[in-house]
Amino acid sequence: MKVSELENRLINEVREVLQVTSVSIEEVPRGQEPDNLSPYDMWIKIGEKQQPVYLRIAMDHSLLKIEQEWLETAVHYVTILYDNLHLIEDLMKRLEDMVKNNETPKWMLRLLFKLSEKERSSLSSDLHDSVLQDLIIWYRKLESLRSSASFDEETQRELIQIEEGLLDAIHQIRITCNELRPPFLLKMGLVESLKSLFSYTRMFANYEIEFSAEQLDCSLNEEQILGVYRIVQELLNNASKHSRATKVTMALTGRNDHIYFSYSDDGIGIDLSALEGSFQHMGIAGIEKECSV
Repeated sequence: MKVSELENRLINEVREVLQVTSVSIEEVPRGQEPDNLSPYDMWIKIGEKQQPVYLRIAMDHSLLKIEQEWLETAVHYVTILYDNLHLIEDLMKRLEDMVKNNETPKWMLRLLFKLSEKERSSLSSDLHDSVLQDLIIWYRKLESLRSSASFDEETQRELIQIEEGLLDAIHQIRITCNELRPPFLLKMGLVESLKSLFSYTRMFANYEIEFSAEQLDCSLNEEQILGVYRIVQELLNNASKHSRATKVTMALTGRNDHIYFSYSDDGIGIDLSALEGSFQHMGIAGIEKECSV
């Protein structure tokens, strides 16, 4: 949510609940409040921008006690959110400017990477432990009902179609969970995990994948393994969606505690001049972020 969205929502809620027609959010110059705050209106401070920000309500009737309590509660939560949202927007703007100028600090990239992986892990866990389990339960119930009860031919055919749809959804969620958080990545190691990823990708891709891993004797920590794996995922995703390639070639080598990764394909290429402002091209931004881990 943006600050502007919070302001609009507050205005709409106040207008609807309190049945007033004139509601606005206004900045009042600091120190000049007595001269600018009309005594005929209700002014409630909700935050700070360049100047103090007030909720202004033109009142033509007294508030009931329950309306006053509602307004106090609404303003309380808005006040908590307002300054935080403003700080976040300001931080994002500064980060965007830093990215455009290639000044993004490595600590920020590492933080973003860790937050991203944490969210991937949480989402994978939520999908697996809730949605996936529920779908399996409903599939088993439907299968049991279809096999134990008698239905006419048309109903039986529709139930089978529903079963197949549930199986497809279960399969897709499992794939999504594995992509969000590869279950055996750290146990299998980077090379074997990549080979497994390529085997799966080949089943759906319209291009050939050639992969080699030589002299990979350097030790990689968890962040580095995840970083390389995510880069490869994104490159394969780009190859599937954009490159129109018929062959993708990747190589992984390690020497003197350094890892070297190369990628090439025979596709249409990429216009680098169109990539200014990485926040508008999250695939490239993700690769840049993971390369800095």
